[in-house]
Amino acid sequence: MVLRPCLSLKGSFSHVQLVVMLGCSDWYLWLWGVHQMVVFGLIWQNCVVDRWLIDYIR
Repeated sequence: MVLRPCLSLKGSFSHVQLVVMLGCSDWYLWLWGVHQMVVFGLIWQNCVVDRWLIDYIR
């Protein structure tokens, strides 16, 4: 259950890359893309921490 977000991140990362590429022509979209990257980074960090905790508990 904890690892599900990890699996879904691959799709969201390519979506974020597309948004960042399109956002280069529009500062508002670019800022939104940066925000998405920050959110993605936080989710990825939480995902890694959760996996580390699972390994540690084992």
